Amino acid sequence: MTVGVAAIAESESETPRVVLAADQLVTTRQQSAIEHEHPQTKVEEVAQLAPTVNALGIVSGSVSLGEELLNSIDDVLSNHFRQEEPNPVGAESLAKVAGEEYRYLVQQKVQSHVLSKYGFELEDLKKQHQFKDDFFEGMMAEVNQVQQTIHSNLTLLLGAADRSGAYVFEVSGGDVTGHNKLGYASIGSGQQPAESQFIQSGITPEEDLHDTLITVTGAILRAKQASGVGGDMDLGVVSSTSVDIAPNNLISQLQDIQSRIEREQREVKEEVLEENAVTWNPGQ
Repeated sequence: MTVGVAAIAESESETPRVVLAADQLVTTRQQSAIEHEHPQTKVEEVAQLAPTVNALGIVSGSVSLGEELLNSIDDVLSNHFRQEEPNPVGAESLAKVAGEEYRYLVQQKVQSHVLSKYGFELEDLKKQHQFKDDFFEGMMAEVNQVQQTIHSNLTLLLGAADRSGAYVFEVSGGDVTGHNKLGYASIGSGQQPAESQFIQSGITPEEDLHDTLITVTGAILRAKQASGVGGDMDLGVVSSTSVDIAPNNLISQLQDIQSRIEREQREVKEEVLEENAVTWNPGQ
C-alpha cells in the first residue's frame, strides 16, 4: 500500500498549482506482504500528449493495475489527438476519461477472469432469464469478487491544471470525486493520519505554494505512523504551464523544516502546560 496526497495552492491567482506527494513503498506481492522502497517515483505525469492540460497522478494499491489504468488513459488520448481537429482536453475532461477507463479496466478483468471461461460476453449478463438461477448466481458471485478486488486495490489521485484553474480528483471504484472546494485529498493506507495533518493545519485552496509544500510534507511524515507506509517521499507540482518533480535536496529541506515545526510545537506545549498547571482533583 501507499499514501498519496494532493493539495491546491491558489494564492497566486495567475498560476494556481497542485502539489502532490507520495511515499516510495511498493508492495511486490500482496499475499505475502513483501514490500520494499522503490527507487522510481510514484508521482507520475499523466496526459503528456494533451497540450491544454498538465497533470500528475498517484496510484495506491496494485502497481500492475495502476500501470494498466495509466497506459489506458494515455492510449485514449493518443487516439483522440490523431483526429484531424481534436477537441481540447482540460482537467475535468481528463478526469472523466480516467473514470471511464477505470470502469473499462474492471470490465476487461471480469471478461478475462470470469466470463471467458464460460464462453460468455458482457452483453450476456443482460440475459439472466436464459440461465438457471444457481448457475447465474454463482457466476455473478465471481463477477462481484473480481470487481471488489479491483475496487479495493486501485485508486488514482489526480492533480491537474489548465487555463481555468487547478483541480484535485480521486478516481476509485469507477467513480470520479472532485476535491476542489476542500482543496486537498489523500489516498492509501496512510490516508487517515495524512487527513488529520491537513485538518490540523487548517489548509485551504488559497494557501501560497510554500505553505502548501510544508503541509503536504507534514501529511506524508504523519502517515508514516500507519502500517505499510514508507518513509521516503516523492513530490511534484503541476500548473497550467509546467510539471515539476522536486529534487531530493529540496525534499530533505522540506522534511527538516517540518520536523523543526513539530519539535518547536511540542516544546511550546510543554512550556504552556508547565506554566499553567491544572490543580483540579475530581472526587477529592
